[in-house]
Amino acid sequence: TLVCSPVAEKELVLGFLAGEGLIDNPDDIKDYSYREEQGVAWVTTASPTPRLENFLRRNFTSCCGKGRPSLYFINDISRIKPVAGDVRFSAEQVLRLVKGLEEGSATHRLTGGVHTAALANAGGILARYEDIGRHNALDRIMGHVFLNRIETSDKAVVLSGRIASEMLIKAARIGVPVVVSRSAPTGLALDLAEQLG
Repeated sequence: TLVCSPVAEKELVLGFLAGEGLIDNPDDIKDYSYREEQGVAWVTTASPTPRLENFLRRNFTSCCGKGRPSLYFINDISRIKPVAGDVRFSAEQVLRLVKGLEEGSATHRLTGGVHTAALANAGGILARYEDIGRHNALDRIMGHVFLNRIETSDKAVVLSGRIASEMLIKAARIGVPVVVSRSAPTGLALDLAEQLG
């Protein structure tokens, strides 16, 4: 169960599943359906997902990654490969990306009540999603990358919210070597950034 804004549901669902390591590439998806009136999505995968029973008993809030057992978090880290890529962004490019994230966040300007995540390269923002939860916004970026088979070794993820460990793990899982936010990282996120490249 996800609490989320009612937009780009396919990107959210598939990004969430990819971020949790349940699917690895678009070829894993045999079928996808969504019933908007019920707010329910079904995904049929090419191979079994033996850990799915854990997800059926867990609720995910829009913020703070609540409901995730710590044992799962530890197992998750061991499944992530260090990020390859030697892309560099100048301070000027980073500031331009943060400014572009803020200027392009129409719902945030209107309400002040959403987070924004974007995928960017040195030239600017390529994709942007807003949601009431920062995790959901980043999951939509992951779904966008997943569905469009985007090469990420020269990209950055730009966030409006705090970079906590689970946010860093999501970015690392899709192979993005640079994570930018106007907000602070946690100590664990910094440690994981070193560990994951």
